[in-house]
Formats: sequence, structure tokens, C-alpha cells
Amino acid sequence: MTKNNSGPSTLRVAGVFGASGIGFTLSNLMLARFMTPVEYGSLALVLAFLSIAVPIGPAGIDVLINRHRLELGRAILYRTLLSATLVAVPFALFGRLYYGLDLSLVILFCLGAIAGSANWIAAAYYQSRHLSAASLLLSQNTNLVLVVATTVVILSGAEVAWLAVLVIAAGYLVSAIVGWRSVVKSRGYTDTGPLPWKEGLIAVGATGADLIMMQLERLMIPTLLSIEQLATFAVLAATVGAPFRVLQLAATYAVLPRMRAAASTSQRQRAFALEGLQILGVTLIGGVVLWFVAPYLITLVVGNKYTLGQPLVLAAITAGFAKVLSAFTSAAVTAIADRRTLLVLTCASWLAVVAGIVAAWIGARWGLAGVVFGVASGWLLRAAVATFLVLSSLRAGHRARVAGSNG
Repeated sequence: MTKNNSGPSTLRVAGVFGASGIGFTLSNLMLARFMTPVEYGSLALVLAFLSIAVPIGPAGIDVLINRHRLELGRAILYRTLLSATLVAVPFALFGRLYYGLDLSLVILFCLGAIAGSANWIAAAYYQSRHLSAASLLLSQNTNLVLVVATTVVILSGAEVAWLAVLVIAAGYLVSAIVGWRSVVKSRGYTDTGPLPWKEGLIAVGATGADLIMMQLERLMIPTLLSIEQLATFAVLAATVGAPFRVLQLAATYAVLPRMRAAASTSQRQRAFALEGLQILGVTLIGGVVLWFVAPYLITLVVGNKYTLGQPLVLAAITAGFAKVLSAFTSAAVTAIADRRTLLVLTCASWLAVVAGIVAAWIGARWGLAGVVFGVASGWLLRAAVATFLVLSSLRAGHRARVAGSNG
């Protein structure tokens, strides 16, 4: 793998995320067309579990690799497999006992979560060495293996969730082996000293709220409504939600380097305002386009199997806007705030999770749209707190600059 110290441009990253999002959308729509709502809903729930378990499975080792440029060794591999197992098993038991998932699904989920965590570590290693192509390929392979799983399900005619999860788990395993093998072949195993576990676990706590919030609808809908309604939401997320997810990622990648590179408070203020206006404009235009296009796209691919009314589409657009706003403002806080402010943002993120759960529970009386609106309120709360924090940080920097010039 060729080294590239310049790092990925925002345009390149947005292009990778965009292509990945297209694969996610088309795969989900095709699976929704060929699978029954119960099977497709079960698959959507397992994918939600994987989206949480894989990033937190390494217990923050990925953060330590990026922060301290650790080499990959047997100690890191063994500890990753151990921590991933300790994370995967409770998820599997929860899925089996609470949601009633089939035993085959929870077993395959465990295998996929462990392999995915090892793959996540390999991606972190390449990212820490500025090997952007390899890092992006490994970190975004979720949608690639979903495309392969969709193809296998359709061609085999076995329209069952366990087959798709089997292919996904196998894809994670192959990706992890390729990623680790490339490192070992070039450098060999290099064991480091004791790992600063506390630092890694703090990082997991900070990102855990985001991971849960991203999957909160999928976790709440089977409990409040039904697995069939989860299937309907998965179709909605694949069409209306996926473009907003791309905008979330693009907003984060755009604002972080710009605000960190700003040499003065005034430059940070201009960067925040400029990026905010651009993100706002693109998000509003995207929302309008999706309002008209999404229902026809779903009907074209899926047919009349899933009916999405205007209130549901409006709820998804509102939620997408809230998620993009939250990602943008939170990234701005991360770029310029001090440690105490970051702690406040972490606490606010977990508060937003609780608020989203309560609001979804209340909104469930109005059906699926009410649940989506409820979770969106949690995102809006987080965005409001993040906006206040970033504006306060900018004002504090301005006052410090003025005081310094007067002194």
C-alpha cells in the first residue's frame, strides 16, 4: 500500500462517502424488495448492533493508535479480540432475549462484531500513518460487504437474514486479515509497552453516545412498534437518511481542519460562519429534492411493498437536518474547545440520548413518524448545546484577544 503523507482532501473523502452511501441505499432497497418485512427488519436490527459494537469493540485502542502512533503487535491483537468479545456477547444476549432474534443471527453477529473490531484497528493504523486510501477502504467496507451480501441473497434465492449476516461477517474477517497481513508483512509484529487503557475508555465514553444516537430509531422501533415497522424505517433511512449521513460526515471533515488551522479567533469565526452557511444551504436543497424524489425512488425499486406517507418523509428530513446540524456544531466544539467544554459536550450527548428515548416513547402513539420525530428532538437538543458551546468558546477567544491588545 502506497504511503501518502498529504492526507485525503475533503472532496476525495466526500466522494468515498458518497459512493459508499449509494451502495448502502441500493443494497437496502434491493434487500427490502426481495426479503419479507420480518427478515429485512431482523437484518436491519443486526446491522444496527454491528454499527455500535464494531467501533466500541476495541475499547479505545484505535484512538490510542492514532494519538500515540502505536505499532500493531500480538498484545494489541489479543486485547482487541478479548474486548470485542466482551462487547459482542452482551449485545448478542440482548438481541436474543429482548428482541427475540434467531440464534443463528446472534451467533453470526458475534463473529462479525469481533472480526469487524479487528478490521477497525487495522483502519486506525493506516489512518495514523496517513495511508488514507487503505484507511478509507477498511473503514468504509461495511457498505461494500453489504453490496456483496445483497448479491448473494438475490442470486441464491434464499431471502433470509442469516445468509446476509453470514456474508457480512465473512467480509469483515477477510478485510481484517488483509489489513493485518499487510502490516505484518512489511513490519512484523511489534509489541508496545503497557496501553493507557483509561485514555482509551474515556474516548469510548465520548463516542458511545453518538453511536447509540445514530442507531436509536432502529433500537426503539421494534420495542415501541414492530419489526415490520423497523423494515419500513430501514427503507426510509436508505433513501432519505443516507444522503444526510453523507452530509454529516462531510460537515465533520470540512469544519475540523479549517477551524483548527485558523490562526486567530476572527478567522475561526469566519470559518464557522462560512462552513455553516454552506452546510445549511446544501442540507436545505437536499431536503427539498428528497421530499419530491424519495417516494418515487422507493416505489420504483420496491414497488408498493412499503408505503411512506408525507408525514414520515417529513420526519426523516427533519431528523436528517438535525443530525447534520449536530455533527457540524459538535465538530466545531471539538476543534476549538478546551477539555472542560468537551466534557460538557459529552454529558450533553448522553442527555440527548435520554431525551431521544423519552421523546420517541411519547411519539410512538402517532406511529413511526412520531418515533422518528422524537429521536430528532434528541439530535436538536445536542445541536443546541453544541452551538452554545462553540459560540461561547469563540466569544471567550475574542475577549482574550481584546484584553491582550489593550494590555
